[in-house]
Amino acid sequence: MLREKPKIDSLSPLGKTITLQGSIRFSRLFFSYPVSRRNMVLTGINLKIPAGKTVAFVGPSGCGKSTSIQLIERFYDPVVGKVVRMTRLFEAMPSYKLQSLFDEEDARELNLKHLRSQISLVGQEPILFNYSIRENIAYGVENPTDKEIEDAAKLSNAHSFIAKLPNGYNTIVGERGGMLSGGQKQRIAIARAVIRNPKILLLDEATSALDTESEKIVQEALERAREGRTCIVIAHRLSSIQNADLIVVLKDGNVEIRPCCVSDPLRTVELDETKLGAREELSCNAPDEYYSTVTPAAFFTTTPSLVGSKCYEFSNPITESA
Repeated sequence: MLREKPKIDSLSPLGKTITLQGSIRFSRLFFSYPVSRRNMVLTGINLKIPAGKTVAFVGPSGCGKSTSIQLIERFYDPVVGKVVRMTRLFEAMPSYKLQSLFDEEDARELNLKHLRSQISLVGQEPILFNYSIRENIAYGVENPTDKEIEDAAKLSNAHSFIAKLPNGYNTIVGERGGMLSGGQKQRIAIARAVIRNPKILLLDEATSALDTESEKIVQEALERAREGRTCIVIAHRLSSIQNADLIVVLKDGNVEIRPCCVSDPLRTVELDETKLGAREELSCNAPDEYYSTVTPAAFFTTTPSLVGSKCYEFSNPITESA
């Protein structure tokens, strides 16, 4: 086991070191986890996310939301081969690139350490170390100034409670942040994410474990944190995604959307703002029209692809037209 070499070497000096602008494209992407190669999690997904936009991924458990984020971070690489989905057999053609693209650069051709330095992730359960608040915020950043740490804490709504602590930023948080509340830990995690000034911010159920009062405070911090950068949000609570520019519904490992204009799915349609907030929680049992009307100013342009899936691109807000 000690002789085994990782397929994805995070310490390798190889690869391009480019500054990301924030656009991401999944290009005919298939994926299964190494422990279960026969079980395809993503099945030929096509998706383009423009720089600077907030995109929400929603759908039932196991549909590939968190997997998509792991591929963006390049914790895994996509696979190539025969894919069984439902009763239909798809064969990935050799001429197709199955990849995640950043600003039209294949993720596998980029220097991994440099790539990850431009991406921040805030998960459901933040991992804090038994160090001071200052050290937890600065973790992974070389020689940050006190002002940079404090600015990140202010942006994440953490500075106010930190300032009230007897030892302030030097307060030891305990093992896994045990001395702090859930909301406080999450705000520290957000500060740690934004101090790096990432081009891409990934939020994986970042408020799902919080009570209503804490969620409101953390959500305000997240709204500020995502300004000026590409943000991908995974959430089940409508309150977490109601300000998203685009909502992507995943089901069975691919993008699923039923536009309002069901008679002509190739039309760009404006979603009905009056139905916003019709349900408090997203549900896999929601009616078909619900997923296409959960947020205003979200538009889907669908284009049939060569492998039977669809490519979804963000479109400028316009009124419904033929």
